[in-house]
Amino acid sequence: MAERTPGSRVGAFTLRERIGVGGMSEVFLAHGADGTPVVIKLLSDHLAHDGTYRQLLREEAAMGRALTHPNVIEVLGSGDEDGEPFVVLEYIEGVDLYRLQRALQRTQRRMEAPLACYVVREILAGIAHVHARLDGRGQPTVHRDVSPSNVFLSRVGEVKVGDFGIAAPSATGTILRGKLGYMAAEVLTGGAVDHRADLFAAGVVLAEVLLGRTLFNTPQDLPQLLSQRDAQVEQLVEVLSDHPGALVSVVLRALSRNPSERYQTAEAFRQALAPHAGDVTEARSLLSALVSWVRQAARSLARDSSTPPDPEVTLEEEPGPQKGVARSSMPPPAHDRPTPDLAPDPERTVEVPLVIYEVRSPEGSVRGRYTYARLLELAFAHALNPGDLVEAPGLGVRRAAEMTELKAFFAEPSVKTNPVGGVNPDWADALPGCSVLRAIARLVFQEESGLLVAESPPIRNEVYFFKGRPTHLETNVPGESLGEFLVQEGSLKRHELDMALAILPRCEGRLDRALMQLELLEETRLAQLSDRLARDKLMDLFRWRRGTLRFFRAVTPATSSVALTMEPYSMLREGLLRVDDPASQVEPLLDCRVHAAAAHKNVARIPLVTLDHDLLNLADGRLTVRALVQRVAGERRASVTDVSRELFLLLETGALEPLG
Repeated sequence: MAERTPGSRVGAFTLRERIGVGGMSEVFLAHGADGTPVVIKLLSDHLAHDGTYRQLLREEAAMGRALTHPNVIEVLGSGDEDGEPFVVLEYIEGVDLYRLQRALQRTQRRMEAPLACYVVREILAGIAHVHARLDGRGQPTVHRDVSPSNVFLSRVGEVKVGDFGIAAPSATGTILRGKLGYMAAEVLTGGAVDHRADLFAAGVVLAEVLLGRTLFNTPQDLPQLLSQRDAQVEQLVEVLSDHPGALVSVVLRALSRNPSERYQTAEAFRQALAPHAGDVTEARSLLSALVSWVRQAARSLARDSSTPPDPEVTLEEEPGPQKGVARSSMPPPAHDRPTPDLAPDPERTVEVPLVIYEVRSPEGSVRGRYTYARLLELAFAHALNPGDLVEAPGLGVRRAAEMTELKAFFAEPSVKTNPVGGVNPDWADALPGCSVLRAIARLVFQEESGLLVAESPPIRNEVYFFKGRPTHLETNVPGESLGEFLVQEGSLKRHELDMALAILPRCEGRLDRALMQLELLEETRLAQLSDRLARDKLMDLFRWRRGTLRFFRAVTPATSSVALTMEPYSMLREGLLRVDDPASQVEPLLDCRVHAAAAHKNVARIPLVTLDHDLLNLADGRLTVRALVQRVAGERRASVTDVSRELFLLLETGALEPLG
């Protein structure tokens, strides 16, 4: 191909100036024979003779020609010049969204929510059209590079999606293509990628225009970026209170780590934003004013020889392929809230591997490999120990307790997180010699305050009491944590839990506070669900037949524990109903004689049934347990199981005592 200089020819077009340089291509402003401006896209010099990249550009042209939509950059034609392919694109007089965002940040402003929602709804309309193009297997085309620099804004308020250089059908791979800050989790993990990855990227764009800054930072240390990528959402959380809860929910759903929990189509996402987008005519007018303001500011700086060109807004640095000039100095309609500057590096499409944390025990055995969000979840659930070794490529090996992101989870050791801690239990016992029913009845009757630790490795539960009443519960089983329960119960989405886990250090490690700060659950509803979870886990303890029980007086609840409200004597009755195979529980005493103990005032407070009263009345010290069970079962026509269950209650609470 001839030299690419102003005035040179490419096909039927004359090049005017180079207006952008990308990872694989150069973009020129050109005009046809009638003077109509167009954009010409060519391979970069170092790739011009590479057969693979030539084919990619030809495929991009073919794909573009199949897409005709007001929100998609139109491909006007394509061809070959001396064997080198080129693509002819429509020229958009305006700026890209990336440049607009940087200009707003430079003046410490950001878009109002209705305008931001309008822009993203237009992006989604274009994406929906792209997804509607199916391959030979009936799979939607995936853009794979939805980002602000590929969204073009015209001087009349139009929004168009462009650059299909890496668009492809749904795929699986280990090489990631796109911009790091907009990659969904499945892209980073090399998993199956479909059109929902584009919807995640659009969710990031939505978050950024609402924030007025980038959502996921891109530091020079690439491993650091990747290790934080799954859950680095603090910047979004800081301004959630500025926007309606319903809009926040839309953002959170779009940013779900799990594709199945995102919006399943671009149109569904678009419709969810409709109530927040305001009037279309007004939004286009406001966007037009912003585009004109950015272009006018750039022209003014370029003309002012006394002012050094600002690299954020000078004409020479405009990277996008479809940029023009608008003439207006109308100030931008935007929030006045100050926002910090964007990173100065322009957006770049890159190929990178995924960094995964490997967790090993202090002795060196591998416990598992996790993403950052999963690592946080394990730490929150106390399934990660302070001494565990955490390693990721480029980050070295560190103890979990030494990691800044995890320190908060180890800052307040309880008896569970620090099992010995130099403190001896006030009493301890083991199952089956002492049942959970007997241990808890003892705490209730004596109105104890403190912590009961029940352990049956690897499971460990903590139940906190105050004056005989259970008040909080904690478990070390991640799947049984409050967050997992809320997800399984359907009151919380997975991506919402990830958001809450990510801000736990700012909420003193308390998930309930994080959920309320994010306005994900109403306080009363959260309290009801938390109580239900804690009740279920407490009742499950009554089934335990093996393990150890330790009680520590004057230990207050850990911040991560779940609150519960339960009347203690009713708890004993309900716990009894959870006991498995009560007949086997009393089997060792079948040949022992029993008698009713001196009346204990607290036993009478347990909701007793007729079988209980019969057992107490007949236990005169002459009947064995076997004879007592058979007689009551016969007289009341009750099952041996039911009678054995009530007998077990009376024995464990001390209402009946064996003789000899």
